[in-house]
Amino acid sequence: MKDFYEFVHNAKSDFEEFLKEKVSKRKKGNRFYQILTGGKLLRPVLCILTYRVCSGSNLNSEEILNTAVAVELGHAASLCHDDIIDNDLVRRGSDAAWVENGISEVLIMGHRMISWGFQISLSQGRKIADTFLNTWDTCTEGELEEVEVKNNRKKISPKTYSSIISKKTASLFSASAKAGSAVGHASLELQKVMEKYGALVGRTYQLADDLSEMPSKEDSELFKLLEKSNELEETPIDNYLKERMNESRKKAKKISQSEKIHNNKFKPLLSKLPDYFIKQKLEEKKNKMI
Repeated sequence: MKDFYEFVHNAKSDFEEFLKEKVSKRKKGNRFYQILTGGKLLRPVLCILTYRVCSGSNLNSEEILNTAVAVELGHAASLCHDDIIDNDLVRRGSDAAWVENGISEVLIMGHRMISWGFQISLSQGRKIADTFLNTWDTCTEGELEEVEVKNNRKKISPKTYSSIISKKTASLFSASAKAGSAVGHASLELQKVMEKYGALVGRTYQLADDLSEMPSKEDSELFKLLEKSNELEETPIDNYLKERMNESRKKAKKISQSEKIHNNKFKPLLSKLPDYFIKQKLEEKKNKMI
């Protein structure tokens, strides 16, 4: 795992340095930077890894770092809006952005981040821009679906739950992998492989995230609605989440070994990424309990 953790460390360092310089050139750059920093940077890491796998390059080009910034801008914007919708007061160990700066300002900042992310992705080419525009549309569709089921307060099926996490979370991971491979000049066939891999990694992460909230579910209306499902009457929800998480992890690892993916020193790192994402959530849960 030494090579894997070295890659993650270097990818994060390169990204953070590039992001800091890029944000410094924006009006209200400090506010952008405040919202964008402090996260685990999983999506940029995924984006950079798929680029490395497909290009075989040992260096991160400005093109892939720009693409990774667009990814993180979309993610950060969604967190700003999610915290307002869910009335969450804390984000990344500090006051949520809306608590510190007010709802009105943070709503607009979220919109500006999406706009900026789209501008960056458009500068990378029409296909990259289409990928992100379609992804953000899918993310908001998943968000609306979750809001609707919470407002209705009716039991939901595992199928509905799966649809929500696929649209709201997995889609951005999927786009990260697809965009990274596209910047790495992968064939359309390989881009589709990476897109599917990214979606499975994203599902693995979201299921690990939801599982990390167990056994306490006081703040999760979605869990309460899922628990009422007739299909889960005899299955504890934590068992259901764990089974689905391991299922997605195994599928992601299987795809990572595909013969369609170039054999180079970066390919083996793909199989380690799902476990790394799960570990991030477990460590986060442990730190909250300390």
